[in-house]
Amino acid sequence: EEKKEEAFELGRKLALDIKEKKAYPQQLEVIEENKIVFRQIMELRKKDWEEEYLYWQTKGWLK
Repeated sequence: EEKKEEAFELGRKLALDIKEKKAYPQQLEVIEENKIVFRQIMELRKKDWEEEYLYWQTKGWLK
């Protein structure tokens, strides 16, 4: 029963954080690092992944 209450509270907190678009600095740092890696991959594979490359261009993620 205690575990169910704990799980419910964690779910409630998660839902609230999503609703409020709460940012977590450590996660944002990892996300930014991954953007750099994926940007490099997209640049290297742009001839093989033309549609994906165009999508990234339209999103402004290749700058």
